[in-house]
Amino acid sequence: MRLTAPEEQKRRQKLWKLMRKMKQFTAVELARKTGYNPATVREYLYGLKKAGYVRVISCGRWNRKVYELVKDAPEPPRVKRDGTPVTEGIGREQMWRSIRILKQFSLEDIVATSNTEEQIISKETARKYLRYLVYAGYLVRDGSIYILVKNTGPKPPQVQRIQRVYDPNLKEVVWPREQ
Repeated sequence: MRLTAPEEQKRRQKLWKLMRKMKQFTAVELARKTGYNPATVREYLYGLKKAGYVRVISCGRWNRKVYELVKDAPEPPRVKRDGTPVTEGIGREQMWRSIRILKQFSLEDIVATSNTEEQIISKETARKYLRYLVYAGYLVRDGSIYILVKNTGPKPPQVQRIQRVYDPNLKEVVWPREQ
């Protein structure tokens, strides 16, 4: 069963918090303490190892690898199995940052201030994101100008595949509201 983005984020946060606390650990120890499947924990550790966040320092009893945290970060790293960063959601982060700074803006302003060499945001992508932020009550629109009216925090509201808006700052679905 595939986890939703908020569930996946919660799992990463729980594992990362435990790794930061323990400093040295095995996949089995992490799985036991979190209740997660050991294979899932090993998969995340494999990506973290490739990305340089953890390293194998020994093989313990029953050939279990003992890992050590070597590169700390306040937020849990989002990495693929090959160690490369997960880039999904970076465009939303850039747009949300621009929205929070500008407070009043046009579609063109968001596209211009959110684009980087690594992450290009199309006008259509920005238009769709802004439309959902209007639906969810974060923005109001006055002609071609958008105005920020609800700023819940630094994490960008997420438009989910099932046409919902989830706010990771509030940890809840904000649109559509449950009846």
